[in-house]
Amino acid sequence: MGGLVDRHLDFLVALRAAGVPVSLAEGVDAVAALSTLRWDDRETVRTAYAATVVKRATHRSTFDT
Repeated sequence: MGGLVDRHLDFLVALRAAGVPVSLAEGVDAVAALSTLRWDDRETVRTAYAATVVKRATHRSTFDT
């Protein structure tokens, strides 16, 4: 069973495969942002994650899926 970093990397691969361009720097930014948050507020975590990796509003629905 993979850890959190593995899940993050797998998610970035899945986003790229679905057509969402996510750079290595954005992946690092996501980790930095998420490390500052409380994990018990799922919507805040989701919003912060999306803010760091989604460049265009049209890609948000792919992120959410």
